[in-house]
Amino acid sequence: MAVAEQVLALIDRNRDGTISPSEAATYAEVLKRDLTLRLDRRKLALKITAAEFPSPAALRTGWGIIQVEFSATPEPLASGAHRLALENRHLTTVSVYLLNAAQPRSGTVRITRQKRNNTQSAGEIAFTVHPAACHYPASSQRETL
Repeated sequence: MAVAEQVLALIDRNRDGTISPSEAATYAEVLKRDLTLRLDRRKLALKITAAEFPSPAALRTGWGIIQVEFSATPEPLASGAHRLALENRHLTTVSVYLLNAAQPRSGTVRITRQKRNNTQSAGEIAFTVHPAACHYPASSQRETL
């Protein structure tokens, strides 16, 4: 609620009081540029897979949540230890970050450690892959207004 007007000014570029599909897509691209994802120190390209933008009125009440989902497709992983690192540099002066690893769906991947900075704008998830692994650990980060 405290930063809604500042964020809306970045999204609603024509100031018509609505968030058009084009404005939402542009904002999602800006967010994507502010994220860095690395697997074993190699940068991965992010792809926007979903985006939900509530009405400006909902954002102003503090109940509206902008949710943008990304995916990345790494090369097949060898057995052993790996590290997935995420850094979020989006609106650092007004954002609240949350970075967590989800429980892997497969028993072939085991999360061994999670490390974050104080603001949770950057973190690393250490995991191991056992033979015959075909799934990757999931990570999530949400920004909430």
